[in-house]
Amino acid sequence: MAQIDAALVLAVILAGVGFLLHWNRVALPRRVRRVADALGLTYVPPTRERGPHATGSVHGHALEIAMSGAGMQVRVVTGAAVQVLRRSDSDAESRSVPTGDPAFDLVVVVLDQDDSHGNAGPAARWASSLSPARRRAIQTLVARGARHTAGWWSVVPERDTVEELAELVARLGDLLTFDPASDLHTCATSDPVAGVRLVAGVRLVAVLAAGPPQPPEDLAALAELIEGDRARVRLAQLRGDAGRRTLLELRATPDPVARLECALGLAALHDPTAQEALLAQLGSGDPRVVVALGTVGTVAAVAPLLALPTTSREYDAKVRTAVRAIQSRAVGAERGAVALAEAEGGNVSEADGGVVAGRLASAARQPGG
Repeated sequence: MAQIDAALVLAVILAGVGFLLHWNRVALPRRVRRVADALGLTYVPPTRERGPHATGSVHGHALEIAMSGAGMQVRVVTGAAVQVLRRSDSDAESRSVPTGDPAFDLVVVVLDQDDSHGNAGPAARWASSLSPARRRAIQTLVARGARHTAGWWSVVPERDTVEELAELVARLGDLLTFDPASDLHTCATSDPVAGVRLVAGVRLVAVLAAGPPQPPEDLAALAELIEGDRARVRLAQLRGDAGRRTLLELRATPDPVARLECALGLAALHDPTAQEALLAQLGSGDPRVVVALGTVGTVAAVAPLLALPTTSREYDAKVRTAVRAIQSRAVGAERGAVALAEAEGGNVSEADGGVVAGRLASAARQPGG
């Protein structure tokens, strides 16, 4: 009986091995060839390095169909340095780049391939260049398991039929026929979803700021179309003196980021209102505010600067530099009016651990004092 059982097990093993050999050497190549012929692709026979696959192109992008562990896999090369994943499959949600479209962002996570960040980064530009139709197409594909990594779109069909493979190739091809530069402008100025317009507007201005100077007339035209205080303020900064009016209008915007950028923009223009706007932003802890006060501040800015809490050696050094710059500009003033007190009097100095202590000397002695 034991001999019969052993023989049966051996027969099953041999049958399995035979099936696998037949599948790998005959059935799989035949199936891939049928797919290649049906879709007008080039069949590539198996080698020692890899199995049979079909290659071609769609809208000028390399296309490949090959067998994976779950079935036929469609891959289209894009070269884009972004990752696009299903939200439920990603553990990097905190690094995701939203589009401003709630329906899309609920399903899809977009990340920079190299883990970089910023509104001018590849993922931000890509995500904010997607039209409503492309967002819906990507949302549908990603919900079906498609993903974009290492410069490739890849997806495994559900039914694994030639018809479905052809459909997926067409869908992926449609995603490749857009121009991120012009489409970013379109999304920022005319997308039907308000959130997309706001997010894309900030990213569009960031891309413009990182690139070569733009014609003033183009920036003026964009200023008439773009929405959101953050985007409007940053665009006004790019426009220089032509953007002064916008900066003055938005000084009291409820958006704290836009208020900060407004103050910095006014400082860059040496506007008379810059100091007031900058002093209101000292609590932000942004070192750019301190540096800007060092450039445009008057004696009135010294006391608020010295009252800042110690945060780091680098920050404290910027405070000292700003105060000294203000002091050096106080032409004709008595030394004691803006000078820092000497050592015992609280001169801005670096104590142990980088703690900075400082206070103003008596600005003007009272008569008889």
